Amino acid sequence: MLPWVNSENMSYYLKKLSLEFKDKKIMLILDRAGWHRSKLLHKKNNVELFFLPPYSPELNPVEKLWQILRRQVCRNKYFESEDELKDELTVSLNNMGKKDYMNLCKSNYLLHVN
Repeated sequence: MLPWVNSENMSYYLKKLSLEFKDKKIMLILDRAGWHRSKLLHKKNNVELFFLPPYSPELNPVEKLWQILRRQVCRNKYFESEDELKDELTVSLNNMGKKDYMNLCKSNYLLHVN
């Protein structure tokens, strides 16, 4: 978990993603947040950025993840500290399996991407 969102941290994420899957071609689906489109972003050759249309949260797979986390981790729960919340989120994310994450990304529009 990074402390904030900005071009520097997004570049760091892209670097780590690229290195972790250096033998793969990755299509990364992004919304149009400023740090996703920044000219300061350091793009990687094996990571293709695919931008969703503006104002289309229903197409964004991560929105499904936020719904799950709100339901399973945050619903009707008070956290004493930010660290406690982060710990709960980490446990929940680590308990999700590969198929759970793959299901989040199942969308008809992805069938038509070249």
